[in-house]
Amino acid sequence: MATLIAYWKGSTRRRLLKGLAGLAACLAPLLWLALNPSAAVRIIEWGLSRKRANRDATIAAVSQRSETPASASDPAPPPAPSGSGRSQTSTSSVLLPAIAASIGVPRIGNRLADGRQPVGAVAKADEHKLELLQRVCDLLKTGRDRFVQIPAYSATFIKRERIGSDLTELTTLELKVRHQPFAVYLKWLEGRGVGKEVLYNDGENEGSMLVRLGGVKGRLIPAFKLDAGGVLAMGESRYPISKAGIIGLTESLIAHREQELQNQVYARTRQEADGFCDGRRCAVYVFEFDDKERSPDYRKSIQYLDRQWNVPLQVENYAWPEPGRHLEGAALDEATLIEYYKYSNLVVDGHLTDDDFSPSNPEYRFRR
Repeated sequence: MATLIAYWKGSTRRRLLKGLAGLAACLAPLLWLALNPSAAVRIIEWGLSRKRANRDATIAAVSQRSETPASASDPAPPPAPSGSGRSQTSTSSVLLPAIAASIGVPRIGNRLADGRQPVGAVAKADEHKLELLQRVCDLLKTGRDRFVQIPAYSATFIKRERIGSDLTELTTLELKVRHQPFAVYLKWLEGRGVGKEVLYNDGENEGSMLVRLGGVKGRLIPAFKLDAGGVLAMGESRYPISKAGIIGLTESLIAHREQELQNQVYARTRQEADGFCDGRRCAVYVFEFDDKERSPDYRKSIQYLDRQWNVPLQVENYAWPEPGRHLEGAALDEATLIEYYKYSNLVVDGHLTDDDFSPSNPEYRFRR
């Protein structure tokens, strides 16, 4: 009996030790990932990238299978006369301002290519649009050239974006920007992710930004690096932080206006009575397209340009309604809002120093 009891105790002890060893083997990777959040982020981004690549490959394969190849016995279509066919090359380009706001880039090459008015000939009805577009473009260039001379500035940044099919809630952030060398600090004040901090310094951390989560997550997970243009970062914003700030927004608007002028594809443009953004007087411009083919992504844009600096302080962008939905006025704008950006409490008096863009700043939580 004593022998059986001793054997049972030894067997139980061995099973317990094996169980503990298995548990330790399972927890060890999790513990390592918890202590190395940057590595965990890279693994997640790798997985999401593979998933996206597989999805794109599947879509491409399905599209290819759906195309019916022409039979070898079918007569080939006669060649089009020289110069009579339309160009199939898209003239659109993707602009990436962190706070991008403008009407969509026209996606038709020129008026001669699609059988409309020849290039260089401006219809009488377009003369006012052309004059106003040129004026806005010149104002933005003047504002950019002046504002870029400011070493750094701070502001309260308010945004709301449609990411995928979801419209995010209104989010308020503390914003600090340094122009040379370029750096951005963000802290979430209201909305989802309160307490979160992000620091980006151009040319440092291999293009990554430093992130410290807010709330309980921030107390449990140390600060980690995140690819500024990676899947996770872009899953929470329409534009990368590397293009953040008023200058990035201004350059985006200039690019859109210049492309409209070049292609002679004009939005219905009008100047409203001056408005105010956080007490600052602004010129208000409204851009609207009637044809989705000319602006597939944006239907309407309302832009507030600061009268003192000639830079945008508030922009509202609207997309096209879903097929089959017939809305008008405020109901249409409410259903199609895609981007809302606003700067308030703008301070440009040189109060910021290098410490404001350093992870060692004692007011930040990157080192805690």
